[in-house]
Order: sequence, then structure tokens, then C-alpha cells
Amino acid sequence: PVLTVRSVIKDRQITATQQTLVLPGADVLALRLSVEGLEQAPEIFWHQNLAPSTRIVPEWPIADWALDGVNDFAAYIDGEGRIVQFRPERPTALEREQAARLAGKSSQPSEWAAFGEGVYAITASPQGFRATTCSGTGPGDAWHQVENGVLDGARGAAGQCQGAALVRHSLRDGVYEAVVLMAFGRTHEQADEALERFIERPFALLAAEVRAHWDEWLRGMRMPASGEALHRALARRALLTIGMCRDRASGSVVRSPIAQPPLNLDWPRHGVWIAEALTIA
Repeated sequence: PVLTVRSVIKDRQITATQQTLVLPGADVLALRLSVEGLEQAPEIFWHQNLAPSTRIVPEWPIADWALDGVNDFAAYIDGEGRIVQFRPERPTALEREQAARLAGKSSQPSEWAAFGEGVYAITASPQGFRATTCSGTGPGDAWHQVENGVLDGARGAAGQCQGAALVRHSLRDGVYEAVVLMAFGRTHEQADEALERFIERPFALLAAEVRAHWDEWLRGMRMPASGEALHRALARRALLTIGMCRDRASGSVVRSPIAQPPLNLDWPRHGVWIAEALTIA
């Protein structure tokens, strides 16, 4: 339940470990990056290019950027220096004009609070951000700023939006570490409340809580009668994949991920097999 990706530059003995988790019962994602083997302190950037949606976006490979009328809306830096990206439930032409106006001037975070319910995401770090930016998509956008290592500090953007931050890091026993949390909600207040519940908790504690939750969940499942550790490990991994793809309110499985070469996609037709697997387990 804690996704771990480790990257190694062998000829320089540099290792970067990225751990990602989603907190059970809360719409909060947490990510920790640890880097060891460096001779001097790094600059660690966070880049996000979300597509908040309040309706089903057609499953078309380029829908996330070609259909910005049905996803994305605006992003801004709030009074705490955090990145807020959101989309109202049914944005009107007046709301789009208002977002463009706010993005085009040095607006105050409170001015963005006029928008109502929808999808809100707030990104923050317990260590804090040294610099932030919001931008539209195109030349000189947040991604290109990260590539160049300098953020321009823009406080808002409308339309197809991105955000980036230079994350403060800590150093312990030769390991540089940075943590980022992203909280979601129907309103800014909901997302902010979810973020505040967890922002001060150490990542190791969050990871332990996530593992404990899914260990408890697995105890209610049937495992293969085979004594082979490999079989049981495969069943455990498959059940965790199914469990973590459920909607916590309805119990329905919202994804059917396949990641066995040459496949790397979601197949809705696998839903019947997922339902059967859950029934048996």
C-alpha cells in the first residue's frame, strides 16, 4: 500500500527513493522523496499538472488538455504559500472571466474564495515551500521553469493550469528528504481541513497507519490454501490492488488496472472478474 520507486545513478553512488501513499478514509495523498549520496544540498522541485473534473471526461487520450472546457479551471497560491487548484461544479462564463481577471493581476487569496463547490486540491509541505508559481500551459510554463531551476512566482492562472514549488528539505545522516501532501475536497474548506489533520504527522507514521489499515483489511480475506509463500504474496498483492481501487463510500471498484507487459491500462470489462474475486475472498 506504500508505493516505492527507487532510482540509482550507479557510477555516482546516488540513490533517490520516492514513496507515495493515500490515507485510508481521507482524500489525502502523501509523497516522500529521499536522496542520498550527494556531495552538496540539492534543489527539490514539485511540479503538478492536475485536471480537476466535475463530470466524466471522455476516455480520449488527449482529453486532459484538449477538453479544458470539461476539466481544469484555475490555480493560485493561497495565504499560506500553498498551491490551490480547483474547478467549480458548473463554471459559468462569468466565473471563467472572473478567474482570468484574478489571474491577470496581483489578486489576494481571499478574492479566489468567491467560487463555490466543485473539486479543490491543496498542495503543501510540512517543511514549507521556498518558492512557488502557477501558470497556464505553454512556453515558459511551470514545467519549463522547473527545468530551468527558477520559478517566476506568479500567484494565479486560469484555464489549463500547472503549479510548481521549490520544496524545503531536511538532512539527516547524509540523506536529504522532502515531503509533499495533497488534500482534496468539494470546497476549499474541506480540502484545507483534511490537509491540516495530517500535515504535521511524520511520513513514517502515516506509512505505518496505512500498512496497519490494509493488514487489518486483509485479515478478513481468504487466502490460497497453498503453503507456497509466492502464491500467498501474489494473492495479497492482487487483493490489495482490488481493495485500494474501491470507492470507500459504495464499495464499488472504480479501476481495473493491468500492468503486466505488454499491457499497462485499465479494462472496464475486467469488472466482472473483480466482483467475483471479491466475493470469493
